[in-house]
Amino acid sequence: TKAEDALARHAAAVVACGAAASIIDGINPDGTLEPAVYEMFGRVYAPIAALEEHLGGEPLADVGLYFSDDSKISFAEDGRPAAELRGGERVYPHLRAVRGACEKLQQGQVPFAVVTRRHLAELGRYRVLVLPDVLRMRAEEVAAVRAYVAAGGRVYASRLTSLNATDGRPSEDFALADLFGCHYGGEQTDAISYLRPSPSPAAGELAAALAPQRCLAVRRQTDGRSGMVTLGGPMAGQPLATRTASMYAEPGSVVDRRYISLHSSPPWRDTDEPMLIHHRFGQGEVIYSAANLEALDAPAASRLWLALLRRLAGAPWRVEVQAHPCVWTGAFHQPERRRVLLLFANYPPMTPALPVPSVSFTLQPMAGPWLRLVELPSGVEVAAQRDAAGAISGTLAHVDGLRAVAAVYGDGEGHGGQNSLD
Repeated sequence: TKAEDALARHAAAVVACGAAASIIDGINPDGTLEPAVYEMFGRVYAPIAALEEHLGGEPLADVGLYFSDDSKISFAEDGRPAAELRGGERVYPHLRAVRGACEKLQQGQVPFAVVTRRHLAELGRYRVLVLPDVLRMRAEEVAAVRAYVAAGGRVYASRLTSLNATDGRPSEDFALADLFGCHYGGEQTDAISYLRPSPSPAAGELAAALAPQRCLAVRRQTDGRSGMVTLGGPMAGQPLATRTASMYAEPGSVVDRRYISLHSSPPWRDTDEPMLIHHRFGQGEVIYSAANLEALDAPAASRLWLALLRRLAGAPWRVEVQAHPCVWTGAFHQPERRRVLLLFANYPPMTPALPVPSVSFTLQPMAGPWLRLVELPSGVEVAAQRDAAGAISGTLAHVDGLRAVAAVYGDGEGHGGQNSLD
């Protein structure tokens, strides 16, 4: 049985994502239950039950993260006998990239939604669409993404995205090459390469995101889960970063001595081979990355990747949050109540958890002027500030567990008296 604090944090995080929390308990062999366990369940659910009447609404997500059932494969397994593959242990490239993107968005406090083939007609609701190493795409997916960008959408795509269709036949180029502004040139064979932002002013914020590092290491794994591709053919897009080769392309040995130290093969030779491409297509924009940056487990990779998404967005997110990375943020628009519901769950990797000292948040203008901030379910008003552009800001102190705030706009319903905003 999990510890009570761990169960409470799990349930709070699930609710913050807009889902329903459920707990499964085993029945004793003699058909009896353990009353103390269910008393604990009651305590776990009590904070959620108090909020239940306030939950619901449309997720207020600026980022759509695409998950492809057709991409649950690894090209590195091509030709291997099925008996050698253990499906339950597989972490294929697309899943690794999706998980990395989820982690970076959550820790960066950027509300997002998972998008699948079922949502192709709804891509326009997202300011940025993320295509994380989507190895295989159907014709209708390619067409939907192309129409989305042409109409003004913004896309981040990585590595092998759209390289192959789902009919099993290999392709020589990206199906979305016209959006990416570049063409597929093959897999990069160096064991390690380095991404270095271009010296142009257009890439200045990328260098700032990497600092104090000047470049970012990208390692090639033989299982195909990470690495980078080379780009060939005419280049229509603008390079934002290029590749720097390491001292030695392949790992050395005690015999050939092709190594610098036991632990590294440092950046050595700058090239003009592009790794990040920015391209305008129709009314929209695309940033293509030759490496699946979202899958890299490094602080600099997280900062760089989030900076790329913010660059594509071109403006602040509709919900901006400043909090410890362990805080999970959910935002839900409830137009029938003329308000936005904000949920904050303190969900650290280890329990028992310590309270987060504070969570600050800002909401950009919605359908009407912001009136007040109200904590739920207590109905206590939260001190609020409103800037000249109409955005509203507030802070919650001592966030321990699940906290909820309603930002009321227009003539929406409220709790407590009218709030004068500074």
